[in-house]
Amino acid sequence: MYMNEIDTHDLAWAAGFLDGEGNFDIGLNNHGTFYVIVQATNVDPRPLLKLVALFGGKSRLSTREAGSRAKDVYRYRLVKGASKVVRMLRPYLVVKGEHADVLLRMQDLVDGRKHKYAALTDDELSARVALRTEIRALNHRGRSA
Repeated sequence: MYMNEIDTHDLAWAAGFLDGEGNFDIGLNNHGTFYVIVQATNVDPRPLLKLVALFGGKSRLSTREAGSRAKDVYRYRLVKGASKVVRMLRPYLVVKGEHADVLLRMQDLVDGRKHKYAALTDDELSARVALRTEIRALNHRGRSA
């Protein structure tokens, strides 16, 4: 299925699932490139496989250490096309709406560059670091210490 063919029911379902089980983040690779990430974790692989079918990305099993009481979990991760997915889901997000806005601001910075492969200016780097700090703070909000 192509992303432009996804119906509103599937978009609403995906937004609801990611609101509860998802994580929106900004990654930074070894080359200094910032990128948008959509992730989710669940003990049942079916919703993650549905995300893969709708948007691409990968789902894999993450096993726990022997003797651990925790269950094995499945992890979904989308990088390529993640900002396009976030833009499509944004109208349906309730809990992660603010997170999505930060990711979309990051993508707008990336898309707005005239020379995509030139080194970042100090201002460009500062803006990206600030957005990464903001998303990390949002991702930790509500957690008990």
